Amino acid sequence: MEKINDLFEAKVTKTIEAYPSIFSKDDVVELLNDLKTNVLNAVHDMLPQPSAYMNDEKKFDEFSQDVKNCLEQYLDNSSNEVINYDSAEFCLTYDRRIELEDIELNSCNIIEELDSILIDKWKEFYGEVEENE
Repeated sequence: MEKINDLFEAKVTKTIEAYPSIFSKDDVVELLNDLKTNVLNAVHDMLPQPSAYMNDEKKFDEFSQDVKNCLEQYLDNSSNEVINYDSAEFCLTYDRRIELEDIELNSCNIIEELDSILIDKWKEFYGEVEENE
């Protein structure tokens, strides 16, 4: 941005040193200064702003740990919503033991809960978030 500022300053200086025209030097200088301010503000607004939350590794670690804890708590306390007990398949082993061979997880419920946890924790740590439907 300093380079842009220097370019405008050079133009202002040239205008002051130039021969008179239908516009006074003061009019042109005022116009260029106003234009410089507007351009610098526009460029500043277009530049990506450093995200404080992305630079703060400790805060992100806390966010990550909170998400993990919430998901773990959900999985521990919501076994009926996570595990499809009706799909359990058992087998009888040669030494007459019953073993669980397969059981289905309701991944949709886990994904929905993780999505909800992420949004809630993000809002808690970093402020509002735009939700895309």
